[in-house]
Amino acid sequence: LQAGLHGLRHKAFCGVSCLRAERKLQNRSGYEKRCGAKLAKRLRADSGSIREKIRKMGRYILKFTKEKRLKYISHLDVLRLFQRAFKRAGIKLSYSKGYNPHAKVGFALPLSLGFESSGEYMEIETELDYKEDEIKDGLNAIMPDGIEITACGRLAETSKTAVAAVLDFASYKILFSGDADDAQKLESAVKPFMKQESIIT
Repeated sequence: LQAGLHGLRHKAFCGVSCLRAERKLQNRSGYEKRCGAKLAKRLRADSGSIREKIRKMGRYILKFTKEKRLKYISHLDVLRLFQRAFKRAGIKLSYSKGYNPHAKVGFALPLSLGFESSGEYMEIETELDYKEDEIKDGLNAIMPDGIEITACGRLAETSKTAVAAVLDFASYKILFSGDADDAQKLESAVKPFMKQESIIT
């Protein structure tokens, strides 16, 4: 009885406002249903684009030279040079996840400062699928004198081996200046050095 009297008083004093509130609640529930349907549709579209991106991802190994004046730039400078070159060439690299994402670029063996090389190797992962010649020609068009991409190959999607683990050895060529006597002295000193089972520096 008290509950019924309270309900009558409530309708008598604020019936109009209660009706408005009820309509707002009904409209809000309908709005949430519409938003939920739109959100679900958007999530389905996003998941489809993500699947398409993953399908188009590519992994490549690049072989390049580092010669002339560029032998005097450090390994970190080479990394920055390539990251900017990829942006200028329009090649979209994949990035790691987290608070501080990094481009998925890896070098086989960092070259010491002052050394020239005709065969450096690096591995990249891209967001989209590119042709090997497209990457090679695009980078060579903007690279400074001293760095040239000589080869580009695609890695298998199932391959998880890093490029550093693929290399078995490195070949070095050292040039000396002098006459014939100096050459004989050098040869006699180098032969026993190279015959050692291990060289510790």
